[in-house]
Amino acid sequence: MADSRFTIGLIYDVTKVLEQHGYRLPDGDSRTRALGAFSGVLLHLVETYEGRRDSLGDEVA
Repeated sequence: MADSRFTIGLIYDVTKVLEQHGYRLPDGDSRTRALGAFSGVLLHLVETYEGRRDSLGDEVA
């Protein structure tokens, strides 16, 4: 089920919050890989936050 709230804008906003707290993305090809992995982890986080997944990633009925 697609979530219309999960946008590039959300990813951008969260990366900016992380940068404000001193976290930095790597340079070069590692940056692309890190952003791809980060997007998947962020999706898991928002689904867990809303109770749609548990902390292990299983869907909640």
